[in-house]
Amino acid sequence: MRWRQALRCIVRTPALLLIAGLPPGLAGALPPAQAAPCAEAPRAAEAHRDRLSAALRDGFGVQYWGSAYDAEGLAAAPHGLLIVEATRVGADRSADGREQLFTPAEIARISHEGRRPVIAYLNLAEIESYRHYHARTPREEQRWQGPTSASGERLAAYWRPEWHEVLRERVDELMRLGFDGLFLDDVLHYYTHAAGETQPTPGYDASDAPGDAPAHARAMMALVVDLAEHARRQRCDAIVVVNNGAFIGRDAGPDPATAESPGPFARYRSAISAILAESVFDTNNRQPTIDALREDFLDRGVQVMSIDFKTHFVGPGGESYRELVRRRAAKAGFAAYVADDEAFNRLYEPIRAPAIR
Repeated sequence: MRWRQALRCIVRTPALLLIAGLPPGLAGALPPAQAAPCAEAPRAAEAHRDRLSAALRDGFGVQYWGSAYDAEGLAAAPHGLLIVEATRVGADRSADGREQLFTPAEIARISHEGRRPVIAYLNLAEIESYRHYHARTPREEQRWQGPTSASGERLAAYWRPEWHEVLRERVDELMRLGFDGLFLDDVLHYYTHAAGETQPTPGYDASDAPGDAPAHARAMMALVVDLAEHARRQRCDAIVVVNNGAFIGRDAGPDPATAESPGPFARYRSAISAILAESVFDTNNRQPTIDALREDFLDRGVQVMSIDFKTHFVGPGGESYRELVRRRAAKAGFAAYVADDEAFNRLYEPIRAPAIR
């Protein structure tokens, strides 16, 4: 999706090869992540949401590359929370086949020594050739290869254990670097598979794929829950934000539950700190999405974040796009962010929201 297009810029811009990231070989030599002790208080399980809510009062920002994409530039940003890309140089451009990443010291600086949450990008459903899991795994061993989307994305077979293991290892790496949580992109690709909006790739066998849209939605939710739990074994208050998928609970069908075991969508909502939705307020035709985000998430205690782009703006004159989005988001109860375009190569002024949940 849009995030992936910006990510490619990080690893395919030659000038960025001069930026010092993690020294070659060090990423694999980092010490094991230390589990953060979890308090026994009844609200310990909500620590990630409390932390996110406090951070969003000063607004959030998203940046993946650009001229000021370094520890100094990001540390100077006024936002209460940052969503960033950990990769400085892609595996396909490095000498040892591993990405060069921000160092733990740089993440500490960007996060103001832990006072400002910084969460890392992780794609759940697309295979990115510039990641070291791809560069260092022979094609015949890539059991996680799926079909290609109609628009050309290389999709993962996100329901397979082999892909889950790839993502768990990535979570371990990101948490060792000192990130405060995860931004899980492309949740919505469950529907790309379910709707048949894919093209077969050589060697891909779909016989083990979920059988219909509800099964695909439940499989994607289960993956999110697994990764959130995995992250919180290492940091109890790890923030987990999913990108898009406003209708995933409805697509999953009935949510059966017992006193001992909540249903799949209830577990999903409990696992995530927030859902971020793109292009929510750019026209007056998004009310069904806004309603789903409010009814299925916000009213159930899950923060909703939105990001809108000036290039998509269709609205009345006499009011700035930023002000229109700010006003509509405040009415809906969402934490908003506005960018000029989808390049994600700079940070825009945060929209502070002291009254959000």
